[in-house]
Amino acid sequence: MEVVIVGAGSIGLLIGSYLSEAGMKVVFFVRRREQAAIIREQGIRRINSDGTETSLKANAQTDEGKLPENAPWIVATKYEGVAPVVELVHKRNLKNAVMFIQNGYGHFNLVSGTSMPNVFFATVEHGAGRLDDRTVSHNGVGAMKIASYRGDEASFDFMKSVDSPDFPVTFANDAHQIVLRKVLINCMINPLTAVLQVRNGELLENPDAKTLFDQLYE
Repeated sequence: MEVVIVGAGSIGLLIGSYLSEAGMKVVFFVRRREQAAIIREQGIRRINSDGTETSLKANAQTDEGKLPENAPWIVATKYEGVAPVVELVHKRNLKNAVMFIQNGYGHFNLVSGTSMPNVFFATVEHGAGRLDDRTVSHNGVGAMKIASYRGDEASFDFMKSVDSPDFPVTFANDAHQIVLRKVLINCMINPLTAVLQVRNGELLENPDAKTLFDQLYE
C-alpha cells in the first residue's frame, strides 16, 4: 500500500519511518529538491529512544503530478503549510482521503468549508526531533490519536498496523475533542516549562512539577 506524507519534518519523518517499517510504500511530498533527492537515494533513518538506529526505504517527490493517484495523504506540515495543501487538493479535484496532523485548532477553519470528501484529524504526542533531511530522533514515546471528521471512517484503518509499544496508535470518535485536548496540553506545557525552566519530560518526572501540572489541568 502507498501512503503520501506531506512534509518531512520531525513528525512527518517519524510517522513515515513507522509506516515504512510496517511494510507501507511511503512517498514524501516536500518542497526542496535536495531533501527529496537524499530521501530517494538513502531512505530515512530513525534514532530510537534506546540509541539504536533503524534505516528504512522511502520515496520523495517535489512534483505533485508524480504522487500516487489514489494513496491517502497524511499532512504533517506546520500550520502555514496547510492552506497550500488544501488549495492543491481543490485545484486537482483530488478525492484522496486526507489526515491532518495538528497542534492547534486552526486547521478546522481551513477544512470545514471545503468539499474534501474524506477528512481525518490526528494529534501526535511523541517526542521527535529532525536531525537532518532524512534523520529523525524518537525522543519519547507518547501516542498518536486519530479521529474521522467526515467521509469513510475506514480510510485510515491501515494505521492500526503501525500500533506498537514504541508507537501507540488509538482511534477516537470525536475529532474536535482530541484536538482540543492537544491544545489544552500545549497550553499547560509551554508556560510551565518556561516558568520552571525545565524540559518537557521533567513535568512528569519531577513530583513538584507534576503536582502543578495536575492542578493546572484540573
